[in-house]
Amino acid sequence: MSKKALKDQYQNIIDWNVYRVEQSQESLNKLIDLLPKLGTGEEGDVSHQQEIVEMHSLALIYETGIRNMEGKVDKYKKLLEELK
Repeated sequence: MSKKALKDQYQNIIDWNVYRVEQSQESLNKLIDLLPKLGTGEEGDVSHQQEIVEMHSLALIYETGIRNMEGKVDKYKKLLEELK
């Protein structure tokens, strides 16, 4: 594989993960804004309470995913720099 082709592939991976970070961050921000409006769900039925617990878990999943994708961006930027 040519050096240029490899650079293009690395850049495509960077672009994809940057996009995913942006989308996930947007979703996380909306979720963070929504959660305080929902309270704890203590006054709702069991399914309502479970939904709120799941939303808190989802926020953690987004945060973890964002960090993972940012790590991939850093990794491929470093690899791209090494090819120059």
